[in-house]
Amino acid sequence: MHAFRMILTAVPFVLLLAEKEYSYCLKSLIGLLSSYCILYIPYVWDNSLVGTLAIVVGSILSRMIPTIAIAYYAVKTTRISEFVAGMEKMHVS
Repeated sequence: MHAFRMILTAVPFVLLLAEKEYSYCLKSLIGLLSSYCILYIPYVWDNSLVGTLAIVVGSILSRMIPTIAIAYYAVKTTRISEFVAGMEKMHVS
């Protein structure tokens, strides 16, 4: 299960690299690695409040950063004509 999650986490970054969005990809990867470092804090610091906050913040960030990256990819690669065609199919006027 952990390997599957890591593969799915890498998908947005591979797509961003394919679109030559190097700076955003690098920023997102640094943010993701930072969130994993935050998740490591409870193992090295023996304070229950700090550990709990680190787990909460690290978990939220480690799940949100790939989601934001894939949303950025979707917005940057969707053309206006594709968007309008999709809206017309959904009958949004």
